Amino acid sequence: MAKRKAVTRRDVAELAGVAPPTVSIILNNTPGTRITDSTRERVIAAAQKLGYRPNPAARALATGKSGNLGVTLHFEQQPFSGFTTKILDSFWETTRQRNYRCILGLGKAEASLDGLYSSKLAEGFLIYACPNEVQSEEFLDALDQDFPIIFVGAKPDHPNACYIDIDNFEAGKQATERLIRSGAKRILHIAGPIDINSSAQDRFEGYQAALNDAGIAFDQDLVIRADYQVQMAKEEFQQYYSDKGLCFDGIFAANHGMCLAAMEILLADEVSFPGQVQMTSIDKHKPEPYLEYPNITRVTMPLKTIGREAANLLLDKIDGKRIPLRSYYDFNWIEGETTKKVGG
Repeated sequence: MAKRKAVTRRDVAELAGVAPPTVSIILNNTPGTRITDSTRERVIAAAQKLGYRPNPAARALATGKSGNLGVTLHFEQQPFSGFTTKILDSFWETTRQRNYRCILGLGKAEASLDGLYSSKLAEGFLIYACPNEVQSEEFLDALDQDFPIIFVGAKPDHPNACYIDIDNFEAGKQATERLIRSGAKRILHIAGPIDINSSAQDRFEGYQAALNDAGIAFDQDLVIRADYQVQMAKEEFQQYYSDKGLCFDGIFAANHGMCLAAMEILLADEVSFPGQVQMTSIDKHKPEPYLEYPNITRVTMPLKTIGREAANLLLDKIDGKRIPLRSYYDFNWIEGETTKKVGG
């Protein structure tokens, strides 16, 4: 059986008795053109009769309106952690109400838009955990042109980067201060990727600021880098603990998964919480293997709010509205079982 020939714009034009460009103008709802109602009705009727559907890429190139949003995640190792999915759930729910589709991509160490900007196949982007340094020419051009892009989880070093998050510096500072208030003096920091990720840098700097304010000297030997990854935290902390033993009385981990990885190792060695070691962390997410572990005192992030507001800001920018460069949302505290009562 012969394959049916695809209907083209020229076929619609011949049936409607108009020129092919007129078909494009009508079906793409091109603004600023004068088309009579009768001509518009003939073209729409011809397109429906022939079953014509404009090519999405061609329509996007012609109108700049694709109905697509690009979503790029820059954590290759665990792109769909609980942290990420809670943000994306509310982002997708909000954008779907405005009839947008999301095209998902996984970035690597370098920032990337995967050609969606240059091909006009996306009207805007949500970029999660973007590296500090942007080297992609496409990405730099999009930022230089102030194209609609919202960053969550981390921001690049660029003056047009619109960023939504909690105040990570203040969260790191308060998480460390909570340990200091209840007596901890040698506080180990399990850090994220502090050389490439702005949120990890901010939390690390908050940790340092809290130590400084309390008159506690910063000690580089009390910092482990685990890049927000549970498995890496297990390996790095196990090596550190094997080499140095219990040389700390407090742990501030830059995310909850890394904190739980360290707790697993310490519990196996019968270290008590908060008697021998106190702990604080940042994030809501608690992976299933750790549900029975002691509840950690931690900063909790409004992840659904961040996802929803990231969507609203992005859609506002697509609509030509001015939006703030920085939007910080309040975080909350959960007092768990891993810190002593203040003064206790």
